[in-house]
Amino acid sequence: MILEFARIADQLRPWGVRMSLSVDLSSPLKIDIPSVGHLTTFDPTDPTVIAWWQSKVDEIYKAIPTSPASSSKPTPKAA
Repeated sequence: MILEFARIADQLRPWGVRMSLSVDLSSPLKIDIPSVGHLTTFDPTDPTVIAWWQSKVDEIYKAIPTSPASSSKPTPKAA
């Protein structure tokens, strides 16, 4: 799903439109993690949950960079 959001962000970025994503805080319970399996908690103080969220944030920012300079597409010119 992140790649689909990245494609949308790529189309909007040249016009200065920034995307926001909302998350389901219980996601660690719902998404299977290949190396861990399902987590048993979504407690934000649990070290495993913290690591899970950090991994997801890194994945999102890698797919959807926040800097316009990171976009390879030219900025549209005003008519």
